[in-house]
Amino acid sequence: MIIVEGLTKRFGKRTAVDGLSFAVRPGVVTGFLGPNGAGKSTTMRMIVGLDRPAAGSVLVDGRPYAELDAPLRTVGALLDAGWARSRNSARTHLRWVASLNGISRERVEELLRLVGLREVAGQRVGTLSLGMRQRLGMAMALLGDPRILLFDEPMNGLDPEGIHWVRGLLRGFAAEGRTVLVSSHLLSEMAITADEVVVIGAGRLITSGSTRDFIERTTRAAVLVRTPGGARLTETLRRAGHQVDLRPDGTLAVTGTTAARVGELAAECGEVLHELRTDHGSLEEAFMRTTYDAVEYRATTAAPASESTQ
Repeated sequence: MIIVEGLTKRFGKRTAVDGLSFAVRPGVVTGFLGPNGAGKSTTMRMIVGLDRPAAGSVLVDGRPYAELDAPLRTVGALLDAGWARSRNSARTHLRWVASLNGISRERVEELLRLVGLREVAGQRVGTLSLGMRQRLGMAMALLGDPRILLFDEPMNGLDPEGIHWVRGLLRGFAAEGRTVLVSSHLLSEMAITADEVVVIGAGRLITSGSTRDFIERTTRAAVLVRTPGGARLTETLRRAGHQVDLRPDGTLAVTGTTAARVGELAAECGEVLHELRTDHGSLEEAFMRTTYDAVEYRATTAAPASESTQ
């Protein structure tokens, strides 16, 4: 388990993390979410003792990281896939780290197979693709078979097969009762992978808890309808007191009612339905709503060419 209490970190006059508190439970995958510059990477670095906080504390498995007897066997972290020496081969790099921590060469070979690097293990790290370096970083994190895992953007640079593999890996670790904290901007993947979320902005906690609860309390459910008789059904629904919005793809989004009631009203006015389902919102929508005021760098929407050239 990871317990963060009142964590604060400043770089000069800028406060990167501001009184942050949250807990990461074992047995679930916890997504660590926030806009760029929110303080996620800095927080993870403080958890493993790479940065010293100005205030607050972190307990990892009940103790500060610096007091752990065998850190690599307690915590495995992938925070920077590019830190390994580029001249060493992937196998040499892992063997070197393993030897410093009393870990066998057999464990190195086991991990090379697990992360899919056995065929390129003899290549220099500097020649590996970003995705392969990510896999090497994961192997590094897993060397000590740790109970607690921290991954910062582990899916960065991976192809769809690799992303699918990481998803299964993380959920497998959680099923074994390990503590898993993963930071990622791939919200569609986090919606599938993360059981719980910790959302921060401008270094402060915005919310934490169940991923499903976060989505349901932050977004508004809508009944989505696709029909060739959109105008007539819209009139019927509005007369019944329901709000109807036409989406760009031609789908009707109906709020304030249920899919069953929409189906009944469609039958009453004789309309054929090609699609009828309930949209409970998405993690992306919930994230955008809750972090809007915490975005440090916001892009503006470009004007259409016809306007910008006038």
